[in-house]
Amino acid sequence: MGGWSATNLQGNTANPVLRGLGHVGNRFLAQDSTAGALPTLYAAVQDLPGASYVGPDGFGEWRGSPTLVGRSAAASDPDTARRLWTVSEELTGVAFPDRLLRQADRLAPLQSQSGV
Repeated sequence: MGGWSATNLQGNTANPVLRGLGHVGNRFLAQDSTAGALPTLYAAVQDLPGASYVGPDGFGEWRGSPTLVGRSAAASDPDTARRLWTVSEELTGVAFPDRLLRQADRLAPLQSQSGV
């Protein structure tokens, strides 16, 4: 999910210049934390097609209402997805169902055809 939410994270630094930049960025570029959470909530509760990506619908996907948006090539790479699952299993000690890995393999040809 894309966008930038105005939280205290951007200004939580000892560096006064970075704190100032975080404040200005939050004021003029970001949306409030409630609006920033909406793409995640939308993706969690809507019946969306597989391999969907939700973000804000505004300029540069920085602000706006939740909508389906494009993804980078890296976010669409099935090899990267497979490595992420493997590392996640190793770090958490939780074995994820093989079904999810097979689903990633099935989606790879569809993603390359759609250009997403």
